[in-house]
Order: sequence, then C-alpha cells, then structure tokens
Amino acid sequence: DTIFKNPKAKNRISLVAYATTVINSFSSNMSNNHSHLKKTTDFWESRGGTCICCGLNTAKEKLSDSPASRSKAVIVMSDGLANGRCSNQRGGTSKSDAIKAACDLYSQVPNLTIYTIGLGGGIDVSAMKAIAACGNGEYFSAAQVDDLVNIYQSLADKIITTSTPVNPLNYLKIIFYDSEGSETIINIDVPGPLETKNYYFDLNGKGLSDQV
Repeated sequence: DTIFKNPKAKNRISLVAYATTVINSFSSNMSNNHSHLKKTTDFWESRGGTCICCGLNTAKEKLSDSPASRSKAVIVMSDGLANGRCSNQRGGTSKSDAIKAACDLYSQVPNLTIYTIGLGGGIDVSAMKAIAACGNGEYFSAAQVDDLVNIYQSLADKIITTSTPVNPLNYLKIIFYDSEGSETIINIDVPGPLETKNYYFDLNGKGLSDQV
C-alpha cells in the first residue's frame, strides 16, 4: 500500500518467483494494480530450488523499460542457499553466479538499489550480504515470517523517501541583451550527476567558457 500511496508518483511493482528456475505463472510484469499483485503472492509456496541468479536476471528484463532517471529498487528474498546456475554469469558456483548477477544488474540498470532478505536459519548470510553490497543496498534478516511485515514496511518507506521523480535538463539557455536591445543566446550544458562546473561569462565579447 505504501508504494502506491501517491498516484502521481506512478510507482510500479514487478514480482519474480523462482525455484530451480523462474516460475512465470507466479510472477508479474510491472503493475500498479495492488489487488493483482496481492493475489499473485497469495499463491507463493516454498519449493526445492533457489536459483537466485535466475531471479536477478529476470529482474533486469522487468526493469528494461523503466526510464534511466527514475529511482529503482530490487528486493531479493530467499529462505535457502543459492543452488541454481546461470549461463549469463558463469561464475563457477551457484553462489558466485548469484553475486555476479547482482553486480551485472546494478551495472546495467541506472539508479538502482538492491536489498536482500534472508528468511529463517538456513541462509548463506555472506552471499546475501554480497548481493546487497553489489547493489549498494542492505541485508535484512527475518527469523520468521512475521518479521517480514516490518522489514518490507521499512523498505517501502525507504524506497518512497529516495524515489524522487526527476525531470532531467540537457542544457540551459541564457539570453544577453545590450543597450540597443539586441540579444545574444548561449546554450550551456548542464553538469552531470556528481559533477560541478564553473561558468565564466565575457560580457564584452558575449562569450562563455566552462571549467569542470
């Protein structure tokens, strides 16, 4: 409910169920239909396999049409050890495939954070922490199912707080007028993320130079 509280934010959620591979019948494409998403999770059940890399690779597909400027989050929940291999990664083991899948996902999807949740006592905590670290996120431990409610609520609040819609600007237009009313128009590039530029204006020559 928290994710969809503000309709103007146009938030969407996708669900990826996996066991030995992704279970499409228990998964969902990006949607803001709360009722549909809830019904999908109502059919979830524990099965034999834990192909974490399968889930992460599918998450990349689900996020492929999301704008680069929009904040995104992936939450990986598991109640067991990674035991599925992925040809996309070829890391050598199921664990290394899972970690590499997270690193690949983070490197290929902009503005993404990956969180992980371990349910129960049979979790490879080091793997789940490594997956979260690849996605600049956090690992959460849930001793039992009841703990998941508080964890997911905390994550929803965190995601909403950090997901501020951005309207990117490619350039700014500056117009100079002289005493006779003539104008000079100069377009300047907008600094990129984490970039700072100083702009120097020559009002006599009506020129512009910049320095990073």
